[in-house]
Amino acid sequence: AQAPPPPAPPLSAPLSDLPRTARPTPRRARDPTSAPTGASHAMAMYRSSNNLRSHSSNYKGPEPHPYDTPFEVMKGLRNEISELKAAFAAEQQQRAVEVQQLR
Repeated sequence: AQAPPPPAPPLSAPLSDLPRTARPTPRRARDPTSAPTGASHAMAMYRSSNNLRSHSSNYKGPEPHPYDTPFEVMKGLRNEISELKAAFAAEQQQRAVEVQQLR
């Protein structure tokens, strides 16, 4: 039977009050000659893939994103709707003026 873990100290407790296992590990300077890790590794992979792609003789340029065309259609529809709303508001205003003149 294991003993239950000690209760967590409040968030405002000093670091020295934290149990040894709960303390954050200090950041160490990375050896620049070592292999990249984490995000730097991802960037290194991205750069190398871009270098390979740019030197390829049959590279045709960046591939279009599959949502580019639908996005352009949606943008066009939004513009059309805003133009129609503006025209409708102008016509409503004109009709209101005409009704006022008839009274």
